[in-house]
Amino acid sequence: MKCLMKKIVLNIFLFCNIVVVISPATAYAKGKLPQPVFDHRAWKLSWSENRDGNRFEEYTLKQETVENWSELVTMQFFKGNYNALKFAQGMKQILKKSCPNAGFSIVSNDKDINSVIWTFQVSDCPGQKNQLEIARAVVVPHVGIHVFHYATTNLALSEKNFKAWVNNLLKIKISN
Repeated sequence: MKCLMKKIVLNIFLFCNIVVVISPATAYAKGKLPQPVFDHRAWKLSWSENRDGNRFEEYTLKQETVENWSELVTMQFFKGNYNALKFAQGMKQILKKSCPNAGFSIVSNDKDINSVIWTFQVSDCPGQKNQLEIARAVVVPHVGIHVFHYATTNLALSEKNFKAWVNNLLKIKISN
């Protein structure tokens, strides 16, 4: 079963009216992503792709795969001009088309640095795993947007673990 995020990401290009920016040969053009921040358990890179300078990586627990996961960390970079809040709202609209009963909420919106954190929950959606996701988008002006996700099939994620994963997403360092 494919991850819901892959389907949503492929559709986000159409929704956001991407304006591609041709940038100098930076880490972005080379397809490098920031280093993810994990918890104490063993994680591995299970899938990656660099498509026209847009970069995708999925990390699973050591014993799992992207086809059969209980927890997943996804790192993405999209070239173009973005607004983090509009990106998150676009994700919500695409999610609601696939799973109308999905829960979605903005956790924080830092307009000063054009960064937003949101969460959503999918359950009993045909063709999709039940999952809870926490995501953070950070815009690099005139270059693109980084999107970091933590997903779990545990819909009863404790408040302590929820906060820990929000903090992990916040700790990811972005360099130009």
